[in-house]
Amino acid sequence: MKLKLNKEFAVRHLGVAVLMAALGGWFAYDGYVAYPATPAQELYANAHGGESAASPEQAEKYKASAIPRQKQFMAICWLFALYLAANVGFLARKSFYLDGKITDVDDRDWAKKGILRFKVDGKKTVLDAWHHAGVKDLAEKILAQNEFCPCNSRQIMI
Repeated sequence: MKLKLNKEFAVRHLGVAVLMAALGGWFAYDGYVAYPATPAQELYANAHGGESAASPEQAEKYKASAIPRQKQFMAICWLFALYLAANVGFLARKSFYLDGKITDVDDRDWAKKGILRFKVDGKKTVLDAWHHAGVKDLAEKILAQNEFCPCNSRQIMI
């Protein structure tokens, strides 16, 4: 059974990725274009509610630290955007096949969070209804067979 990516999950996460990429662009503009072109006194005043720096050295010191900080924020935003997009891509390609014995079903988070944990032939598996569509139907089959399984090992064949 191939699970399909939940569209709502993908749209929300990719939307945040786009937002973070845009913020990174804003920080890049500030760090590479706007801040270097702005005089130190003006940059200090803009950041401190119109208050002038006590000395030109203080304004220069502020400018010298503000430019790398904008570049750091840019890098953080872009890395996070890349992580989110890659995670959605990974989950979209994830295949799931049940062709073995299911044991050790853990449904304590199913009712509240839509998360079902179990083992298939000894390998740990986690199903999350937020990430993939169709998990609820599959989980209902697993849980229904689990309820009627007379064995202590809770082995189920799907």
